Amino acid sequence: MDVFLNYNIRIIFAFIAALLAVLLLTPSIIRVARAKDLVAKPNGRTTHTGFVPALGGFPVFTSILIVLLFFIDFAEYSSFAKFLLSATIIFAVGLKDDILIIDPYKKLGGEIIASLILIVFFNIRFTSMHGFLGINELPYGVSLILTLFAMVVITNSFNLIDGIDGLAGGVGIITTFAFGTWFYLNQYYEMAVFSAAIIGSYLGFLYYNFSKGENKIFLGDSGSLLLGFTLAFLSIKFNQLCLSEYNQFVILASPSVSFGILILPLFDTLRIIVVRLFSHKRPFAADKKHIHHRLLELLKSHKKTTAVMLIVNIAFIVMVYYLQFLGIVNMLIVELVIATILSFIPAWLIKRKSIKNQTV
Repeated sequence: MDVFLNYNIRIIFAFIAALLAVLLLTPSIIRVARAKDLVAKPNGRTTHTGFVPALGGFPVFTSILIVLLFFIDFAEYSSFAKFLLSATIIFAVGLKDDILIIDPYKKLGGEIIASLILIVFFNIRFTSMHGFLGINELPYGVSLILTLFAMVVITNSFNLIDGIDGLAGGVGIITTFAFGTWFYLNQYYEMAVFSAAIIGSYLGFLYYNFSKGENKIFLGDSGSLLLGFTLAFLSIKFNQLCLSEYNQFVILASPSVSFGILILPLFDTLRIIVVRLFSHKRPFAADKKHIHHRLLELLKSHKKTTAVMLIVNIAFIVMVYYLQFLGIVNMLIVELVIATILSFIPAWLIKRKSIKNQTV
């Protein structure tokens, strides 16, 4: 009972400390960014007006670092120290892109290096397919390639959905809460403390992200890449810990469940790459064909668009929890079919609205 109470207190304090740290640090970052002209300027692809600082990742990363140093025993739980080392590389790559704009391939190279440090040197990787297609334990080479692919995709998926206020941060909070709740229920309390710190940090960021005028700030690549990398780390830990036979709160078909939890960024990334390839464009070429762009065109509001997408994400999390008995393959099919149908709705409504306006 004492251990239980101790961890409850640590989880609460980690959340509060992370939240307050971001709330206190961000105004200074905004002033420095404006003074040094480190701002995002409107262009044909962006959805904002005005000159807005895009260094939201700086207070978030600082907050997470401070909280982990105070609330996590690195000597006993070394995986967090290993995560921080790789996360620092991801943050640095994103920060450089926010300030100087670097070549996309150099940015990808930094992500690969950070991921390989976790995989190769610290052995943080997927080791099993959980029976998917009859495959359980993975050979090391396959495990390395699969984990690297997953980490790079998840990391960039959050960067790709960071196009309107609150979306990337909101999805990050919801998905972290889903993973964190499972960690807590199965008494992986250090992981729950870490999740609480992530939630507190990005919740503090959202306060300023939704602000107007001089207090507004964007997440930037430093914040969105850091968030994606963090969720990749949580996903790996979730799938690996699901292999334990001692879990009190058992999750079946964990690969499909984790895909369902991360459905919004992952499916939108898959969808946009397919659309660009069919249009004979580079897979990572920038455009305004993301689902959130279509919804924004309909709803004319960042807050409404973000709210709709977060509700859909929550609905998917609830759905995969109750449908996990279907098994990995069947649940993946259900997830992809539903996500595909939902993704066509905004385009259909836009077309219908256009036809209606032409007939008036």
